[in-house]
Amino acid sequence: MRKAVTMIGVVAVIGTVVVAVRAQETQLKSSLPEKIPLLFVQSAEGAELSNTTLTLKNVAPSTIYFSDRPKRLAGHVTREEFLNVWAEGKDSFRQDPPNATLSVLGGEKPVNAVVKLTNPRLQGHDLIYDVKILQGSPIKAGGAASLFIDCVAFATGVVVAPRPVVVAPVAPRAVVVY
Repeated sequence: MRKAVTMIGVVAVIGTVVVAVRAQETQLKSSLPEKIPLLFVQSAEGAELSNTTLTLKNVAPSTIYFSDRPKRLAGHVTREEFLNVWAEGKDSFRQDPPNATLSVLGGEKPVNAVVKLTNPRLQGHDLIYDVKILQGSPIKAGGAASLFIDCVAFATGVVVAPRPVVVAPVAPRAVVVY
């Protein structure tokens, strides 16, 4: 009888330990950052696309980011913040250059081109990328332009930037980048 009671006690202790360990695992997994694919949009007063470079003329001071369902995050980072984190991390845009669609207004309809972006740099108020044209043709000049940059998955939780970091809405600006 005593062995049976001892055995029941041991089983109860083991069961409690297993439940506690599983609860900690669940809590740990739920506290890990979730990766959310973010897309970016840069707007400019004009654009020129050659076979090797894209110049966004008088680019807006902020880059817009957003995600699709179910999280639906959106916000802004400054163009300088966007450039500062371009090469950070093992999954950075430098390591895996993004594709982007350039849409330029001018004439009767927008002109579009798909490019692979590398080596971004500011020159005054112009943002210049080295590019490889994947679809479309060079664009000599045009009116208002938007550059839609493909997504990259970033972890959620604290901060957003174009790198694998942690994201969290922070009022009033929507995000903080550091």
